[in-house]
Amino acid sequence: MNKPAAKSNGAKGPLVSVIIPSFNSEKTILRALKSVLSQTHGDYEIVIADDASTDGTRRCVESLDDPRITFLESEETVNRGPAVARNRALAESQGEYVAFLDSDDEWLPEKLAKQVKVLDSNPDCSILVSNAYDISPEGEIVGTEFDSPSPSRGREAWRDLLKHSFIETSSVMTRRALVREVGAFDPKLFVSQDQDLWIRLALQGEVCVIDEVLGKIHIVPTGHMSRNAHRQVEIMLPMIEKHVEQLASKLSSREIGEILGWRYQAVGRTLFLSGSYGAGIKLLAKASVRNGNWLSNFFFLCHANPAGVFFKRTIKAALRGSQASPRQQGL
Repeated sequence: MNKPAAKSNGAKGPLVSVIIPSFNSEKTILRALKSVLSQTHGDYEIVIADDASTDGTRRCVESLDDPRITFLESEETVNRGPAVARNRALAESQGEYVAFLDSDDEWLPEKLAKQVKVLDSNPDCSILVSNAYDISPEGEIVGTEFDSPSPSRGREAWRDLLKHSFIETSSVMTRRALVREVGAFDPKLFVSQDQDLWIRLALQGEVCVIDEVLGKIHIVPTGHMSRNAHRQVEIMLPMIEKHVEQLASKLSSREIGEILGWRYQAVGRTLFLSGSYGAGIKLLAKASVRNGNWLSNFFFLCHANPAGVFFKRTIKAALRGSQASPRQQGL
């Protein structure tokens, strides 16, 4: 699918560029695209940058035959990650604003219209995020993105973004010129490249928030982050540490301890639950030194270790058995 011809006679391009990276997305890409094509705001283009897909992703996209859609074929034979794909799409985009959508997520019809209205009315807004439903693999709503942690807003929101990410990529709209000004996505970051960019954008102005649910984030066990969660230690944590070092003059020692402690703790618990017990314990000890959360992390280890999990399951089974009726017990 070729890019539509550029508008002549000084005509303006689309107001919004929708950026979608794709990698073996044939099962979800049509759902994502149809949610964009159903938007009440119609002044947009869709730029899809493929990342070495080997399935029928391109065939699915071309089946829509819509001139607003541009499909950028990958020149690589190896998957290079969302940062590289999104940067390719950004380089080809023309909109004043950019909205990011992952190929397995979708938007509600008013998403673009309501976000454009906020950016139009607030020139100091450097990044805008809206709420979204979290959807289980079974298609059930299991919560919203703003349930926990709740979003921060304003010029100091970057402080909370260092501590934890409350911004979901498929909910973001920002200014294309500003994204390019701060350097777009870091191609060296195979994971957490979105968190890195949101921090850099937040430092340039205000983080604005629409509390209304305007999208659906699908929890996909085989998604990019799920496949690469273990790489947070080698990629995400050094990225956060670098930001903290660069911003140290603006942060108190207590803030630095809380930021790094929370990050180490979150990754440490994830590693422990995935079976990387040694690495998990090491990070939890490092976290406790930073944030003083020794007791909470100790209790986590007691409850999350295999013996503790087995013990809890045994007790629960015994309690269910003791509460059964005589007939259920075979008496």
